[in-house]
Amino acid sequence: MGLTAAALAALLSYALCLAAVRARFGLDQITERSSHTVPTPRTGGLMVLTSLLLASVLLLFSGLMEREVVVLLGLTVGAGMLGLLDDFLPLPPLVKLAVQAALAFLAAFLLGPVQTVPIPLLGWQTIPLSLALPLTVFWIVGMMNVVNFMDGLNGLIGGFAILALGAAMTVAGVSFWILLLAAGSVFGFLLCNAVRGRIFLGDAGSLSLGFLIATSGLLTEGGAYGFWLLPLVSLPLIMDVLVTLVRRALRGARLTEPHREHYYQLLKAHGWSHQAVALSLFFSGLISACLALSLGLLGDQPPLFYWLIALLIAGAWWAVMALMMAVKNEATARLEGPFR
Repeated sequence: MGLTAAALAALLSYALCLAAVRARFGLDQITERSSHTVPTPRTGGLMVLTSLLLASVLLLFSGLMEREVVVLLGLTVGAGMLGLLDDFLPLPPLVKLAVQAALAFLAAFLLGPVQTVPIPLLGWQTIPLSLALPLTVFWIVGMMNVVNFMDGLNGLIGGFAILALGAAMTVAGVSFWILLLAAGSVFGFLLCNAVRGRIFLGDAGSLSLGFLIATSGLLTEGGAYGFWLLPLVSLPLIMDVLVTLVRRALRGARLTEPHREHYYQLLKAHGWSHQAVALSLFFSGLISACLALSLGLLGDQPPLFYWLIALLIAGAWWAVMALMMAVKNEATARLEGPFR
């Protein structure tokens, strides 16, 4: 029944996205942050959530949804509704952040036990609830915004979401089936987004997917490895956002204003297609997932091993970004050479 529900989620998502495209429902306007040139529906996230909810009814009647999964799904929908409201009635940044923090707090409090969050310092430390709770809230809110910031090119976040949800399923426990349904819903959306970009996720999609990916780490059965799997898999996206914010902060730019300075946007400006940039980040994430999943095969490892893996992933991401820009710079120089 779970596989049937996942297939149904994919078909529903595809059909709903097609309907939204044909009805031109929820057209996005071009802004300073946009990477597209014509108004395009940004209601893909609403269609993904709708198909996820409808397909999850099958899980509910099949007895495949535990209490924790119902809570996870409800809070994910809450994150999506926050994004939907922001899509159509832009919210002040502080209000949006406050609601994100409230949703993250509820997830940390209800889906814990957050008091056993493992921290790889000198050893795997079990930290007190007073520190574990804000740390977990920071992770969830941070991931919601990372996914939101990186949602700008055809196929980028959709492809990453399927990869991250797939990685989470390897240590998912009770949340396995709902993550599979979410991956199916995203796949249906990707059929309308990856090639021609006929519809986008919008904040409803990016915030809900970021929330689901982040909170799924709270329900893992892999101990320390399960908790740190998702940050490692997501590191290429996190690096893009982190390095971009640091660069802007160092020159005194406002961090809340729209811009096109993320590395994925710079690659697009250098002449790479939406699909090429999305694939570069997808394969960076795939390499990250393979390295992270290998930790599970190796069993318990000292904390330093996790930090070395993270450093390797960050270095690989940096090398891929630099190489792609260098290739386009060289190609441009060769084309312009005879006309100088």
